[in-house]
Amino acid sequence: TANEGAFYGREKIQAPERDAIDDESLLLVFSRFHKHFHSSFPGKMLNLGCTSAHICYVANGRADAAIVANESFQDLAAARVILEGAGGKFYNMDGNEIFLNEYLEGQRIDGPLLVTTPALCKRIKRHLTERI
Repeated sequence: TANEGAFYGREKIQAPERDAIDDESLLLVFSRFHKHFHSSFPGKMLNLGCTSAHICYVANGRADAAIVANESFQDLAAARVILEGAGGKFYNMDGNEIFLNEYLEGQRIDGPLLVTTPALCKRIKRHLTERI
């Protein structure tokens, strides 16, 4: 369970413990991110093409955050256990934590999600503005 921590093999992993964003920070994004957001994020932004990989990179501290979109409970359930075990969480773009059990019927989750730690959530959100 998420309460037991997250591991890569036998090594315990931890989501980023930092609380600042700078030019060395890494934000992983979905493929159409720039069509949906204006960004002043000072660090690097990459799309690796796999939502679960993005979430796991945050969980093991290799990325500061990820923005994922067009997902369902089934898409995120396994990665969620790893993420939460490592200290990360899912947030909507208003900065409120979301809980996947609200989507057990298989419906798509409304809007993009921010995947990061509580310490970084507001700092990263400050750099993102949704396009209208």
